[in-house]
Amino acid sequence: MSASYNTTQYNTILDAANAIAAPFITTTGGAQNEYAYSLYSATQLQNEYGVVDDVWAAGGPIVGYNSPNGPYNAATDCSGFTARVLSCVRVQGHQSLYANLVMVDGQLVSFKTPTHPQPFPSAMDFANYFTGADTGMNRTNSLWQPIAYQSSSAASGSLSNVQPGDILAYSLPPGNTDTGHVMTVYSIEELTRGQQSQAWPTHLNEFTGSNRFFAVTVYDSSNVLHYQDTRVNGATGVGRGTVLVITDMNGAPVGFQFNENFVLLYVKPIATTLSKTDLLGTLAVGRGIPR
Repeated sequence: MSASYNTTQYNTILDAANAIAAPFITTTGGAQNEYAYSLYSATQLQNEYGVVDDVWAAGGPIVGYNSPNGPYNAATDCSGFTARVLSCVRVQGHQSLYANLVMVDGQLVSFKTPTHPQPFPSAMDFANYFTGADTGMNRTNSLWQPIAYQSSSAASGSLSNVQPGDILAYSLPPGNTDTGHVMTVYSIEELTRGQQSQAWPTHLNEFTGSNRFFAVTVYDSSNVLHYQDTRVNGATGVGRGTVLVITDMNGAPVGFQFNENFVLLYVKPIATTLSKTDLLGTLAVGRGIPR
C-alpha cells in the first residue's frame, strides 16, 4: 500500500475505515501508533504525506505513510481518525464526505474550542449533529442522516437499523474537559440477556431493567481498552474493538460501555447493579451516504 495509503479514495465509509486502520491492527510492519492531540499543518501534510486538500487548510490529523522512508504513523484522537476516514470517501467526483460536513458556503469551518484544540469536528459535534442540533456543520445538501439517538430531551430511531460504516458518537455534558468519543461501526450484534455470546464477556445480568443490548465492534483512536481490542499491552491509538450500547425497548440508545469493567455511561437512567456510572449528554448514530 505504502504511499498510495495517503491519497487513495474509497466508495464507502467502511472501505475507508478498513484500509486506514489496517496498518495499525497488525502486529507486523513497525507502524507508530498512539492516541494524541497532534496536528500537521497543511504544509507538513503535503511535504510528508503528499496530501493536498482544502479541508486541511487549518491543519489535519497525523494518520499516514511517510513516503519514501516510512513507517505508517498515527498520532491522533478519535475525531482526527474519523476526519481522516471521511476525507477519503468519494462524493460527487472530487468532494469527500468530510468536505460535505465542514465546508459551508464554500468556506472551511473551524471547530476549535477550549476543550477541543483541533480544527475538525469533535465527538460532541458529531453526536449533536445527528440529533439535528446546530453545530456549525453543513446542512445544505447534506449527505448525512440520523439513524438513532437519545438526548436529554428527545429520542429517535433504533440501533437495530445501524449498519457497518455508520458513525457512532457520544457527547459529555457541559463542564467536562473532554467532548466525548466518536467511532466507525465495523459490525453490530444484538445480544440476549442471560445468554453467553462471544461478542461480549458477560451475560448482561448486571442490567436489571427493560433494555436491549448491542455489541458494536468499532474502529477508532482511543486510550481506553475495548473488549477484544487489537490494542494490546497498554497500546493506544488507532485500532478495533467491541463496545456495548444499551438501548430502551424501542432501540433508542441510552447507555454505553467501552468494556465490561469500564464505567457505565448513560443518557437516561439504567437499572443496574454496576456501581460505576456517569452521565452522558447525547448518544447518537448517523450515516453518510456517498453519491
